[in-house]
Formats: sequence, structure tokens, C-alpha cells
Amino acid sequence: MGYYVSACVELKIEPSICEGHRRLFNHFSTKILDGQNDYGGHWHIEEGKTEIDWEDDIGKSRIDGEVLGALIKQYLILWGYVVNGEAQWHGDSESDYGSIVVNNNHVQIRPGIDGYDLYCERYKKRAGSCKP
Repeated sequence: MGYYVSACVELKIEPSICEGHRRLFNHFSTKILDGQNDYGGHWHIEEGKTEIDWEDDIGKSRIDGEVLGALIKQYLILWGYVVNGEAQWHGDSESDYGSIVVNNNHVQIRPGIDGYDLYCERYKKRAGSCKP
């Protein structure tokens, strides 16, 4: 049995991202992790969407805020986009929780704060049972 992480990601991109930039973002998101992907997932933007999401490739990935920050800085800012929002996660262990907050392209990684119980209240319908 593996270790599982539940997450809710609400990261909006403004203005709406063009298709060419969306494809490049998704390409660079997977390339930036080549050889160093200990996370088991990657950031991506679905076709026709205006949000960045986390795709869990192995069903138990840890969200990577540092890679998100690099993608915003190296690509989205240069292309003229602004990202705002939050990604919250919790793992099997009650002590494994936190958030990534993006405010006007500035990324703050906040592990272990903002409340495990807050995550559960806001997203219990999405995450299922909050307590391991």
C-alpha cells in the first residue's frame, strides 16, 4: 500500500493563455523535472482552461512549489501572464499538510501551516475522508 496525497489546486492565469503558450508550458513542465522528478507528477494546463493544475502521475505525488515558481518566473511572466491562487494538500499523516500561495506571480511555499482542518473543511467533498 502506498502513501497518498490529496490536493486542491486553484491557480488562475490572466489573461487567458493562448494555445501555443499552453503547449510550451506543459512541455517545459515535464522537461524541467527530467532526471530530478522525485515528485511523481507535474504542473500542467488543460486545453481551453485558464488554470494551472497538478497532474499526479503515480497516485501519491507531492506537490512541487519550487518548480511552479520556476515555471512562472521563466515562462509565464515573460509571456505577460499573471498567476494568482492557492494549492493546498494533505497526506496520509496528519502532520503532512500545507499550501502554496501565488499572489501576482510571487510564490510562497507554506508547509505545515494554514491548517490541516481548514483543508478538510474546504475540500472534504473533493478529498474524501480527511483523517487518515
